[in-house]
This record gives sequence, structure tokens and C-alpha cells, in this order.
Amino acid sequence: KSADANYNRAADYWSTQPLWHEWTQLSALQLLPLLVNDLERPAYDMHPELRRLQQQAQELLERPVRMSGSGSSLFTLYDTLPDAAEAAEKLRERIHIDRPWDSIAVTLAPRIDDDLVSD
Repeated sequence: KSADANYNRAADYWSTQPLWHEWTQLSALQLLPLLVNDLERPAYDMHPELRRLQQQAQELLERPVRMSGSGSSLFTLYDTLPDAAEAAEKLRERIHIDRPWDSIAVTLAPRIDDDLVSD
């Protein structure tokens, strides 16, 4: 009976999980609204200036800007590196705060050709 209960708990868990493989097919703008960080609200409550920075960046870029982890960085996603670089430059030029910061474009989880898979 305990094996059945464990199976049922596992089945319940996996039935409520997002279909991660489907997320890989989404554009950046489709993916951004699906990303959730439970620490955003408490971090913004504790540091309203972080919320203001997030809102300013979001308005400037006209797309969602999210917080990573407990607030070490803010980010958004683009489908191409040139678009991301343009956005990073726009942020550097137009956002001025009284502490050191930077805006950079990076390639996140680049697609790797699997040479072990046959076509």
C-alpha cells in the first residue's frame, strides 16, 4: 500500500508541474510572464528603491523585468544577443542611480549541438 501511496504522490506532483520542454519553444516575451520568484515581493517591500529601479527598467524596455534569486540582479530576456545588447546600452544611458551598477547582455544556456544524436 505504501508503494501505491508514493506513486500517487509522485503522480500528483508531476501533474502540477509546468511542461518544461514546451517552455524551450517559447519566445522571450512568451516566457517572461511564466517566470515566478516568490522573493520579489518581500525584497521590494524591504527595499523600495529596488522596486523603483525594476519599474523604471520595465517602462524603458517595454517588457517585463524580473528579479533573480533574492535580489542580486534584475534581468529580462531577449531572443537575440544584438537585441539584448541594445537594451543593455539603453539602460546604461538612461538609468542613473546613486550606487555602482551595470547592465550587460549575456548568452544564457546556449543551444549545444549534440553529436551523439543521429538525425
